Amino acid sequence: MKIKQLLIVAIGVVAFWSCEKDEPAQQPTSPNSGVNNNVAEINERVTIKNEPIDISGKRYISSGKKGNSIDAISSTQPTDCQTGCTQTISGAQNGNLNINNNQHVCITSSGVFQGNVNLNGGVLSVCGNLTVNNINLNNGAKLIINAGGILNISGGLNINNGSYFVNYSKSGVNISGHMNNNGTVENYGDVDIAGNYNNNGNSTLINTCRMDIAGNFHQNGDMDHFGFLNINGTVHFNNPTGNNDLNGGSLIACQKVFVNTTLNGVGSDYSKIDVAGQTIINGSGNLTGLLDICDSTGIDVNNGSFGPNVTQCAAFIPSSGDCNPGSGDAPEDDFTLVADVDAPTTNDGRKLSATCIQIIGDYAYVSWHLNDGPQDYAGLLEVYDISNPTNPSIITTLWSADIDFNHLYASDNMNGNKRKLWAIGSRDIYTSNLSSPAYLGKFTLTNEIFTNNTFEEFDLPSYSGNSVIERNGLLYLVSGQTGGALTTMDTAGGPLTTQVSNDRLKYLDFDGNKMIMLKQGNSSSELMVYDLPNPNFSAPTVIQVGPINPADGKNVAHINNGKVYVASGTYGLKVFDAITGSSSPIATFNPSEGATNGVSTDDEYIYVANGESGLHILNKNDATAVGNYNYDGSANFVASKSDFIFVANGTGGLKIIHKN
Repeated sequence: MKIKQLLIVAIGVVAFWSCEKDEPAQQPTSPNSGVNNNVAEINERVTIKNEPIDISGKRYISSGKKGNSIDAISSTQPTDCQTGCTQTISGAQNGNLNINNNQHVCITSSGVFQGNVNLNGGVLSVCGNLTVNNINLNNGAKLIINAGGILNISGGLNINNGSYFVNYSKSGVNISGHMNNNGTVENYGDVDIAGNYNNNGNSTLINTCRMDIAGNFHQNGDMDHFGFLNINGTVHFNNPTGNNDLNGGSLIACQKVFVNTTLNGVGSDYSKIDVAGQTIINGSGNLTGLLDICDSTGIDVNNGSFGPNVTQCAAFIPSSGDCNPGSGDAPEDDFTLVADVDAPTTNDGRKLSATCIQIIGDYAYVSWHLNDGPQDYAGLLEVYDISNPTNPSIITTLWSADIDFNHLYASDNMNGNKRKLWAIGSRDIYTSNLSSPAYLGKFTLTNEIFTNNTFEEFDLPSYSGNSVIERNGLLYLVSGQTGGALTTMDTAGGPLTTQVSNDRLKYLDFDGNKMIMLKQGNSSSELMVYDLPNPNFSAPTVIQVGPINPADGKNVAHINNGKVYVASGTYGLKVFDAITGSSSPIATFNPSEGATNGVSTDDEYIYVANGESGLHILNKNDATAVGNYNYDGSANFVASKSDFIFVANGTGGLKIIHKN
């Protein structure tokens, strides 16, 4: 039985302002400023959906050529074996058949020819049955097997320079020997080759249906592949200058593959290579585009390169009847869109952005801020009841007209029916007693409800409070792009102690006996790893993360089971080992669209909030793509825990998704 889980996806743009408010700003008024526990009113923003959603993204094909199709790529159209024929074979004949330039020999549907055939130019159209020992195509000759035609070759087929072999038949093209192509092969039907198929240099292969090759496939020319290539032996991709275009929905199955050139996944759907035995990708090997490679035992040698959209064993290719048997597991309705939640708005119509969510048991805690400018403040804290995963509801809210809430932490432990909730951010110094805008607030929930608008506040270094966590009765806080610090404070209420003074301290997280702190920078971001419960702040393990872009964006670091997941903006997701402290990522993920803003994990998946490309779902073991939920908006933050996954969303509101 699968565990039910929830997701809330953060949409919009979140930024932390690092410039001082040097004159009072006219604050927006917030609706019902203060506490609002009117459940009917505050849930007007919630629209219950409970609709299955497609997380397959581009991994699963929706179209593609289904075989036996005749389209613009065909240079030779089928014939009727009646029109334009200079010689017609309509009955049974034996002997030798020699065809030269300007000759067009037609074997009609009732024709049967057995013997030897030489094409030194001209055209041979087959609508009946042709059985020969060998065929050589020379001087631009064309051999056309039309629908219903049958070709049996006891020896081999040689297509020489400038010549064409075109097959539209699914009735049977059987070659007992080898097939050598130095011209053009167009297959819109079914071809069986008992030997090897050599697609030599300066040759072209177009395959929209099925080719079964019992031997090896040597690909040294150009290939435009739409259908199914079933190779019982080894595939050699060698051509350094030719094209290997694997179009969406196409499939190659083989025992072994050597890649010494570029393979292109072409189009808006994935293509796939299934390997039963061994995969060798040498230094000149390069996989690009929407391409999935699946080796049942794992890639044996990979000295080449993978493009950002290349996946491993993640794509589903549906069957297209006789042409393509398909591969992979069909997508299931694994996820349900439970609810859409509109962003709260001020009385003058400005939308707040969701900045953080935390889940404890049956409740989720969400913070919001006004992302308008350095002189504007407004914020909201709210609690969701998620005890019914198909009908989540807001049970309490607290508005502030002069505080931006950037992050929150709800205490895991309750004192009777009371829970402490810590919120960090920025506050207008002209409407408070703070000496600098960076702010920490201590709020109290009674039975998970805000009962009044009173709270304690604490002055933090710099202009913006960025992140807060609690561990063993001690708060850890980071603040500031300039003049910031890591500070600690006893949860009883003080005093604040500066542990590390540093600029651009961005985010905190902990798991087990490790705490991490992300220091953000344009080209030299760092992770500081501390041992709990008694961290040595002067001697952390430092992991060089590399660039994060933008340097002041909504980027987080998340630790789980000793692995640290860093959202690096346009540089994607980077995964590091906190135990070894190595600065070399153990896994990366970087889609071609969007920026990686947030990341979270559960027991099975990594969830990546990736801006305009939505929510990406990755295999937790190796960070390979599992799915993508792409929607209108920009995913900025995601969080998950136990049976529930909530993901926060910016000005686009919240999406609450249920994992079935």
